[in-house]
Amino acid sequence: MLLKVAIPLSLLYVYGAIAADCDSTQFRSDSKPSGADINAAILNDPHALDICSNGFPPNSTKASSTHGGMVITFSRTNAHITPKNCKEAIKDILNQCIVPGEYYGGSWSTREESYSIHNQRYPNNPFIHFQNKIFFSLGANFV
Repeated sequence: MLLKVAIPLSLLYVYGAIAADCDSTQFRSDSKPSGADINAAILNDPHALDICSNGFPPNSTKASSTHGGMVITFSRTNAHITPKNCKEAIKDILNQCIVPGEYYGGSWSTREESYSIHNQRYPNNPFIHFQNKIFFSLGANFV
């Protein structure tokens, strides 16, 4: 006998079951940088998640943070709403779309706040700069 149980969407939100939407327009066709490299570059930056606690400009509904060519964007519907899910949302995008997948980013949102990660240098490696045909890397693992 199969028992079907309906779980209200509000309960899924309470228990953190919101999933990230992976950005299939930013496909990583090769393995460099790997998802683990991107994850490490963002999470090892001591200021990467600062915006979650105090990074919104006063009376602003949008903010962003850049790590190499990777951009984390935050928005909220009201400038007076404290971001409730910031660290969890960023980690969800990293863990669900970037680390195991073949994508450079994704998004995560609720009614009041939304987060996204993308590669502003797409389709190029976000951690390599090209300047006068000479390239340099922001980390030894990303070339």
